[in-house]
Amino acid sequence: MKKIKFLVFGLLSLMFVACADVPEPYDNPSQGDLPYLSGNLNKGWTTFISTEIGSGENPWDQGSSYVQATGYQDWDGTGSKSNKEVAGYLISPALKTNSLSGDVVICFDYTIRYFDRVPGWENYHKIFISNDYDGKDFESATWEEILWTPVGSSYSDWTLYTSGNIAVPADYVNKEKVYVALSFYAPESSSTTWELQNFEMKEGKAEPKPVPSDDYLNQDFTISQGKFMVKHVSGEFTDVWTQSASYGMVAKAYDGQKYVAESWLVSPEIDLAEATSPVMTINQAINYLSGTPHDGVLDVYASDTYTEGGEINKADWKKVTVVGWPTSDSWTFSEATADLSAFVGKKMFLAFQYASTEKTEPTWEIKSVKVSEGSAPVPPHPSEEGSGTYEDPYTIAGAQAHQSGNGYVKGYIVGFIPGQKLAEAVFGTDGAVASNIIIATSADETDISKCLPIQLVGGSAVRTGINLMDNAGMYKKELLIYGSLEKYFGAAGLKGTTYAECDGKTFGTKPGDDPKPVGEGYFMDFKTTGSQGDWTIEDKTLPEGLTYVWNFDSRYGMKASAYISKCLAAESWLISPAINLPSGVSTLTIHEAMNQLKGGNRADHVNVMVSTDKANWSVVNMAGWPAGTDWTFGDYTADFSTYAGKTIYLAFKYTSTDSCAPTWEVEKLSIQ
Repeated sequence: MKKIKFLVFGLLSLMFVACADVPEPYDNPSQGDLPYLSGNLNKGWTTFISTEIGSGENPWDQGSSYVQATGYQDWDGTGSKSNKEVAGYLISPALKTNSLSGDVVICFDYTIRYFDRVPGWENYHKIFISNDYDGKDFESATWEEILWTPVGSSYSDWTLYTSGNIAVPADYVNKEKVYVALSFYAPESSSTTWELQNFEMKEGKAEPKPVPSDDYLNQDFTISQGKFMVKHVSGEFTDVWTQSASYGMVAKAYDGQKYVAESWLVSPEIDLAEATSPVMTINQAINYLSGTPHDGVLDVYASDTYTEGGEINKADWKKVTVVGWPTSDSWTFSEATADLSAFVGKKMFLAFQYASTEKTEPTWEIKSVKVSEGSAPVPPHPSEEGSGTYEDPYTIAGAQAHQSGNGYVKGYIVGFIPGQKLAEAVFGTDGAVASNIIIATSADETDISKCLPIQLVGGSAVRTGINLMDNAGMYKKELLIYGSLEKYFGAAGLKGTTYAECDGKTFGTKPGDDPKPVGEGYFMDFKTTGSQGDWTIEDKTLPEGLTYVWNFDSRYGMKASAYISKCLAAESWLISPAINLPSGVSTLTIHEAMNQLKGGNRADHVNVMVSTDKANWSVVNMAGWPAGTDWTFGDYTADFSTYAGKTIYLAFKYTSTDSCAPTWEVEKLSIQ
């Protein structure tokens, strides 16, 4: 038990005044003997409030069946409630602990409402005990804090929790009289409401906290953040990770409004030099994924090249395969494990990556993380719907049920849609088009309601490799494909496809893998590189209040936007280094996305430029552009045969106005 003894007046410089006359210790000894039970914490309980902290008002209300403390009350009797900064103690009558021979505990029923509105609320509900308080001079007494862990109510009503048995320190057992004080504080901005009933002091055993074993890492986040460090990567909202005594480390990009943000929680160095079979175990809860697979949003990484306290993108990180991810949104905590045997004999770091998107801002709560010797976890048998991962792709039913975010889907190619309506589906290859296919659970399926329409993005390796117009042999072959789960042809579908496996071949770049360019030319993958590389940014026009237009985003590559609560007029160029092209190149391919064009003319805002001297620039005539109305990535091309054998410079030119400020994302490009 950690002891925090203090003279309330002398050490904290707090002045207290009695709100009611304090009676002498009980003249009826039986009421102070143990076991002691007070159903409403009323008779014999007195309140003291601070006159130096806050308004000097009394937060405690001793009702007929309960006691309650809050800083949100009708203070002036007008019928209108408001918040005030208040601090006060509720003090028990004198209690005798010499009437029992064993250990002594206290327990009570309680609820703490509205805790999510009060940062630091865990420190505002405390318990103290004294054996030299005389029942009158509160500020001269010595009070010791009794440590406990309050839990905020997850209910929308006044359902009570039990505190469980809380140990009374041995120094206060076998005493003629002791007093217990419940401490409450509310800041001016917001307040919890703490309601208590059925306070009891009795003989009993507290539930001991488990003693950590000789683990390589063992951090209970409900106690503290420990030596874990938060490394914010991107986004204007920086308070992504916070520590809670009830829920551990909590990650969310929401404070009344949603934000796009990426932030990592990084462990201290973990020494696995003597390890043989290290396993990571985390106790976690996840909510508000809303059907989006956790991949790319919530992930666990490991590195043996990271320098403690360094930048995330200056180390090599490997995604850890975690077994036991929660399969649905819930505040229920569960354990998940991961095999770390790849790092045996090394010193390494773990990191928990939180990356919210425009579509998904989940909440991730991690109560504890441990690395210890154990048996490598065995991945579960795939579920009936799948989970959207590479190892456990969605089935057709799973994809239809989870229409948000990105994910993998598996099925058989059974046909295509030649027109504009789902009902026009053709089950076969005659008259096939290149722009789409349909897949099903069975290779012989002919019921379109049991199928998933899939968009094949123009110019992509996926379209080239699996469309039925050019690849009739893919008909009835099993397909694994990755893309954005969203409506297509007015039904559940898959769009923006970037990777596929079929008939023993792969097409496109597997998410998380390095691109595999073929032949000579120029290649730049901003996302995989983890920075803008040797490209430079030139801000031609940067209005007041805007510090940048182009910046690197680990999820999308290079990203340009001039919108901060409103459209701002700006011009900024992302310019390549000198590119020496071999004689055989012919095509520029850009993997990009664009949104928020909102009816604006694309050519007025977004252009690709080319120059041979970095002084005279020409607009590149791209064969196509993103629609500017969604976040779907696609490959878009231009004829570059004119520049074969030459040294060139490329530039992505972004121009916004006070009425149109689109967002432009460039993940990678190639000239082949």
